[in-house]
Amino acid sequence: MRIPDDEWQPSTEKAAADGETIAAVIRRLLRAWRMNDTRDLDRYRTEYRATAKTPDADGHRRDITNLTGSYDQVRQQYPARHWDLEERVVSPYRPAIRQAQASPKS
Repeated sequence: MRIPDDEWQPSTEKAAADGETIAAVIRRLLRAWRMNDTRDLDRYRTEYRATAKTPDADGHRRDITNLTGSYDQVRQQYPARHWDLEERVVSPYRPAIRQAQASPKS
C-alpha cells in the first residue's frame, strides 16, 4: 500500500499527538469499515438529536441533544409528527492530551 508523504506525515504526527500509533488508527478504521459502521465496536454508542418541526414564538426550532436509548424509545418520546430525529455514533472518552498552542504568525 502506498500513501503519499503529504498524507502520511501529518497523519503519523496526529496519531502520535493523540497517543496512538498510525497502525492502531488504521486497524481501528479498518475494523469499523469492515463492520460497515462503528456501532458494533465496543464502547461506541448512538446518540440522538430531536429537532422540533414547528418553530417557537421567536422563530427558533428547539433542539434536544444527547438523547440515548434505543431508536424506538427515543422515537416514542419524540414522535415523528412533531420532531425530526438525527443520530450520531459517539466514541468513548480517552485520556486528554494537552496540545501546545501554535504561536501566532506575525
